[in-house]
Amino acid sequence: MHVATTTRRYKDTVYHTHLLRRSVREGTKVRKETLANLSHLPDEAIEAIRRVLGGESLVAASEAFTILRSRPHGHVAAVWAQARALGLAALLGPACAERDMALALVIARVCRPGSKLATTRWWADTTLAADLGVAEAGTDAVYAAMDWLSDRQDGIEARLAARHLAPGGLVLFDLSGSYVEGRHNQLAATAYLALFGLLLIETITGFALDGIGGAQPAGMIFGWLSDFLGPQFLRLIHHLCMWFILAIAIFHIYSCVLVDHLEKNGLMSSIFTGYKFPTREEVLESRDGGAELLEELE
Repeated sequence: MHVATTTRRYKDTVYHTHLLRRSVREGTKVRKETLANLSHLPDEAIEAIRRVLGGESLVAASEAFTILRSRPHGHVAAVWAQARALGLAALLGPACAERDMALALVIARVCRPGSKLATTRWWADTTLAADLGVAEAGTDAVYAAMDWLSDRQDGIEARLAARHLAPGGLVLFDLSGSYVEGRHNQLAATAYLALFGLLLIETITGFALDGIGGAQPAGMIFGWLSDFLGPQFLRLIHHLCMWFILAIAIFHIYSCVLVDHLEKNGLMSSIFTGYKFPTREEVLESRDGGAELLEELE
C-alpha cells in the first residue's frame, strides 16, 4: 500500500488529492485499487501515513527524548533580543568577559531586580547564564564588572548623547533609583521629627483628657488645654494623632518587609533568623576565601 497524490489546476486554484492505494496482481497484469480518500486529513497525518507505509517507525517525542532539566528562557531571551536590537553590547564596550557580565546584569535588572548575590543565583536558573558565559560568576566577578563599567561611564554617556540628543531636544531623568550618601539623611530626620511631634501631642492631649473632672496631677498640669480647646476638640486631636501614628507604623513595617524582599538584606528577616545579608552559608558558597573571611570576623 502507498499514498498517491494527484494535483490538478482549475483556473487559479490548485487542488491536491491524496488517495490510499494498493497494487493487486491479476495474472500477468497489475492493477491499482483505491482504498480510501485521505484528502480530508491534515497534512501532518497524511505525511505520517506515507512514512509508516514506507517502512519508517514513528515514535512519540516523549518516548524518544528524556527531559533532564527545563530552564526558563522566554523572558530573558526577549530582553536580550531587544538589547541586541538596540546595540547595547556595542555601546558598553569591546567584547570581553566584563562586558558579558555587565550585559547579564542589565538583563537581570529588567527581568528580576535584586541584590548582586541574588542575581547570580537567579540567572543560574535561566538560560541567560549559559548564553552569556556567566554561570560560574560570583559576587567578586560581578563587582569587578561593575568597576569596569564605571571606568567606561563617560564614554557610554557620550555615545548615548551622540545617538539620542539633538539641539533643543528634551532630556528626561529617571530618579526611581535615587539613593542617599553620607552620614545624615535629611528626609529621615524630618520624618522622625514629625513622628516625635505626633507622639508628643498624643501624650499631652491624653493627659489633658485623663485629667478632666478630676484632681489628678495630669489634670492640674494640662487641664487648661480642656478649658482652652474644649473637651470635644481635644478628643478629636487626640484621635487624629492616634490614626496618623497607626498609619505611619503600618507603612513603615510594609516598607521594611518590601526592602527585605527585594534587596535580600535581612532588614526584617534577621529578627527571626539572626542573619544579616549575607548568611554564613552564602559567604562560604559564593565568595572566594569565604572561610578565611568568617574566621577573621569571628
